[in-house]
Amino acid sequence: MGKGGKFVRIEGAKFDIILNILIGIRRSLSTVVRLPGQQLTDQQYRKKMSVKSDWVDQTSSQSAKGRVSQFKFVDYAPMVFAKLRERFRISESDYLSSLGPEQILKSFLTNNFEMLYELCSSGQSGSLFYYTKNKKYMLKTIPEREFDKFRSVLKDYFLHMKDNPDSLICRFFGLHEVRFTDQKNAKQTLFLVIMNNVFKDFTVTEFFDLKGSTQGRNLLQPDEPIEVREKRYGKTAMKDLDFLRFRKDWIVLEEQDPEVLSLLGKTSTFEQVVRRDTAFFAKSGLIDYSLLLGKINTRDSLDRQTISHLKDEIEMDSSLAHGVYFTQKTDSKPQEAYVIAIIDPLTGFT
Repeated sequence: MGKGGKFVRIEGAKFDIILNILIGIRRSLSTVVRLPGQQLTDQQYRKKMSVKSDWVDQTSSQSAKGRVSQFKFVDYAPMVFAKLRERFRISESDYLSSLGPEQILKSFLTNNFEMLYELCSSGQSGSLFYYTKNKKYMLKTIPEREFDKFRSVLKDYFLHMKDNPDSLICRFFGLHEVRFTDQKNAKQTLFLVIMNNVFKDFTVTEFFDLKGSTQGRNLLQPDEPIEVREKRYGKTAMKDLDFLRFRKDWIVLEEQDPEVLSLLGKTSTFEQVVRRDTAFFAKSGLIDYSLLLGKINTRDSLDRQTISHLKDEIEMDSSLAHGVYFTQKTDSKPQEAYVIAIIDPLTGFT
């Protein structure tokens, strides 16, 4: 992300890092042995597995002196995350194929990096992002302090996600570390998570990153209408002040009937879910997370509202229901559908 939180292109050398991370993930997962009915122990939350391998890059013709060396990939709590993926109904074969290095290798061979520029970006904080080609998963580098905090609350996170299937907290599928010596002979360490892409199932026409604060929390200038957002700011999320300007009448439809909730793929109301998630954050000492709202495009090619069609799809495939909520319909405003998630939840209170 550049100024205003926009994503920017990354230099080609970062593709090499992502490629070797993906190779490390594949090699590590292929060594994990899971036994039917195997239960997690406290040791599994602390366990780590290391994989050493030769560095693979797009400049393999370089001399050994000018190349990256001593590459090590570390997989943390592999059994815990395997159980989480199982809980989220993600097969190991789908996970492995989605995170495969083939797309990057193909780009290297054909010298065509346009697809990678669409999948990779760098954040204002220095974080590196990579979306899998099928857009199901996202790889994100994180600061060491967030890495340490996640390890310290991993057991509580696992139990919370296990007991709260409707939780809005972003779903983490892997926690990793990579170490290597770069071309200048400097030792480098990166920490990263694999997580779900919140908007993978839907076309989102507008979205907000909300923190419950108004200090500096705007994307649009006070005189800018919401219609200019995409043209001027691209895919950058709007913030709290924008939400108060344009969506202050936004109210989630709270279904109380268990049968109706079940048809919508839910077991709890929106308020119940948020209260449980925030109680987890308070217990775990986690702060500075955001509520991400994405408005789903529910209009067909003739610009007709198709909310009922979306509900029918959710009834047939409950996996689409995660984080999807509907607003209350009024005389002046039609019902809308949103994907809602809590993101960036790894900052600890100090």
